[in-house]
Amino acid sequence: MPERENPTAGAGLPEWIVEDLAKSGLTLENFKVEPIESEAQIKSRLGFTALKNKVGEEVKIIDLSGYWIPYPGIPDFYRLKLRYPIETENGTVKYLSPKDAGNHAYILPGVEELLINYNPDKPVFITEGEKKAVKATLEGFPCIGLAGVWCFKESDNLFLPELEQFRWKHRKTYIVFDSDIHQKTQVKHAELRLAVEIINRGGIPYSIRLPNEQDGSKNGLDDYLVRYGAEEFRKLVEAARPTFEVAVSEGTPRGLLLETLVFLKNSAEIEKVLKLIAKSEGIPIRSIRNEFYSLFWKKRQEEKSKKDEPNYSKEEQDKARELLNSPDILDKMLDITSRMGLVGEEINRKVLYLAFTSRKLIEEAISCVVKGASSAGKSTLVRTVLKLFPEEDILSYSFLTPKALVHFNKDLSHKILFVQEYPGSMSADYSIRTTLTERELSIALPIKDEATGDFTTTEKRVPAVGLSFVQTTTKESLNPENQTRVFDLYVDESEEQTRRVLQAKAEQEAGKKEDLEPELRIWRCAQTLLETKEVVIPYAQRLPEAFPKNKTRVRRDFDRFLSLIKAHALLYQFQRQQDEQGRIIATPEDLKGIRQLAEVVLVQSFKELPPKQEQALSKLYSEYGLDTEFTPREAYQKIGGARFVSIRTFRNWLKDWQNEGLLEHNGEKGKKARYYIAQLHSSPTFELNSLESLTKNCATNCATPLHSCTFHGEKQCNCAETVQSGVAQFISNDLNDLCQKNPNCETVQRDYNPNIDTRKPVKKEVEFDLGDGKTKKLTFYQDGSIREQIFEKKFCTTRVINHNCPDYDDLVQELLAQLEEGKTDPWQGEVKDEQETC
Repeated sequence: MPERENPTAGAGLPEWIVEDLAKSGLTLENFKVEPIESEAQIKSRLGFTALKNKVGEEVKIIDLSGYWIPYPGIPDFYRLKLRYPIETENGTVKYLSPKDAGNHAYILPGVEELLINYNPDKPVFITEGEKKAVKATLEGFPCIGLAGVWCFKESDNLFLPELEQFRWKHRKTYIVFDSDIHQKTQVKHAELRLAVEIINRGGIPYSIRLPNEQDGSKNGLDDYLVRYGAEEFRKLVEAARPTFEVAVSEGTPRGLLLETLVFLKNSAEIEKVLKLIAKSEGIPIRSIRNEFYSLFWKKRQEEKSKKDEPNYSKEEQDKARELLNSPDILDKMLDITSRMGLVGEEINRKVLYLAFTSRKLIEEAISCVVKGASSAGKSTLVRTVLKLFPEEDILSYSFLTPKALVHFNKDLSHKILFVQEYPGSMSADYSIRTTLTERELSIALPIKDEATGDFTTTEKRVPAVGLSFVQTTTKESLNPENQTRVFDLYVDESEEQTRRVLQAKAEQEAGKKEDLEPELRIWRCAQTLLETKEVVIPYAQRLPEAFPKNKTRVRRDFDRFLSLIKAHALLYQFQRQQDEQGRIIATPEDLKGIRQLAEVVLVQSFKELPPKQEQALSKLYSEYGLDTEFTPREAYQKIGGARFVSIRTFRNWLKDWQNEGLLEHNGEKGKKARYYIAQLHSSPTFELNSLESLTKNCATNCATPLHSCTFHGEKQCNCAETVQSGVAQFISNDLNDLCQKNPNCETVQRDYNPNIDTRKPVKKEVEFDLGDGKTKKLTFYQDGSIREQIFEKKFCTTRVINHNCPDYDDLVQELLAQLEEGKTDPWQGEVKDEQETC
């Protein structure tokens, strides 16, 4: 350590200080500095007097020597430039800043005046270091000096207060860091983050790349100006490009770019950079967008968790986790919404809850339209379910103008948008439709440059990833293009439901209403604990078989069906495994959980007629059959008259049915008008593959087809085979109803042979109608075994046959031929298991 050097007396300074300033092209006249005077001065200005070197030895600052750099406009704030840098455990220290004084920017008075006034045609420069900033400003490049590349911000501020006050809008801002930026990822990261903050304030950040010297030594801004002069530097300014464009062209890691873009608020700029990355790396833009929004929502969720955490007590969070770990979340949801006053509507409640939960999917969320007559309880249904969700995730409006969503200042992603009646959103149909399909809204806008008066076109984007849209309406049909993007939910308008609603209201008015707010907070807390995740369905390839193929809208319905499964898996994410990429793996339990819901909402989506019209047409067919004429008034009375629907609405139905070819009209008007049913209204088939037999030990792509069983005469129901505790039981959705009508039709059980593994890969299945209420089902397994099942009213026979047949198709044809010849048992092979009378 050299001897301590005392400052010279009077106005003079030690020669080393003068030489140090000269290296940057500065003098004491244009860069005022002060020498160290005493330890007391050091203590007063820094708050400490010593440092520890990298071996832990304490070194006095006064022994290191140095000079003070006062900051213009910031009283009593000095940074100390050390003559002898010190090696510490954190690296080489050349400058010292006051303890707990925060970060400040070095801004000369002329630069401050430039930035306070709105003159976007005058650029500004930003660099690291006070001397560099002063040298650049003296050479005609007004410059701000940062104490370090990250010192444009503080822990609580993304931009320093002294920088926040300036007018950045439309101003070019050149970032000039040292020439070794290529070798320092952290410096690049800081440059990108600084660029983000400038863009967020309307500025236009450019990056200037200083070259290294031929010997490999680096250049700072002051070094370059001293060595090459202002004119050479001006050439670098003219060659500068936007910061993100430079970063992409230099091969900056994609992860770093996307991580930085998360902080950018300008959606048009985000899209511009994403396109640059996609083009540079030869990757589809949609893939880049998905990757970015995955990071974006992960960051948002982390920030939201920090923000929301204090709102819920530890006890509430523990109870919310307990709720998310329970096996019957949806049933618990039905319980609390019932206690809130809702009665009936169990299917609709579950679908809405899953739809709103699906907003946390990275993929497309589920949207719904709740339909029903006026006063049928549509809005009450939606508002009640919404009370289980955090208020900050809900956007509720009575009316939307055509451009309301386009000019939305908030991010629509992962929100629930509720428009209370269809007329309130009718003018915004196009915006809503585009949002649901593209998961964002984009618009090109003309912007007037305040400086030049010229108009330029700018692009604005409103992200809407995971937007769950819901609206209510009294209309039976909406815009067809919107209709294919939503689930139709029809409220129960029956007299029995009305009775239940009145009874529930009466009980509440009698003082039986509970204070459920503490429980509702737990439900809201649970939603905040759910993470935004991607979900994969291993058995997805088996599912298209259940869908009719004669309607193009089924393509979108299938997507929403998958979203239902994903929403269920997302809701149960605390109980689901994740793959190596962090994606939730949906299980057969998730299909089982939404099966009943899907059968209701999807079948209704496939139908041409709303439920009420279908019910009316069925009544007319039961009464008149085909080709029997009836008057509109007669038909109106047959379906129930005004108790069922208004006469005006019914007449409109008749016209619609006539246009659909379901009715024929004799062409007369008034009392002479006659109609007759021309053809039956056929409903499309929809039968879900059952995974119930595979809910145990199934982690791959596995499924067992649903059996179609004849129980009595022509009555048929869907039967799913389940394997539980060594017992196979045939279950039917419609069985209870059938058994009430037909005592001979009852649930059938048989002892289960554990040697029969129904989860084996299936090659082919064939069913035969044997007459007299008998149905035979043949299942050919890949291992060569064959399973025969015969269903006959209240009996079934099952046997498994080993068969070594190389060609299953030939075997099937052989069996069909023998059955046609009247042979009742055309089997070849050894019978391994046979049981009669289940």
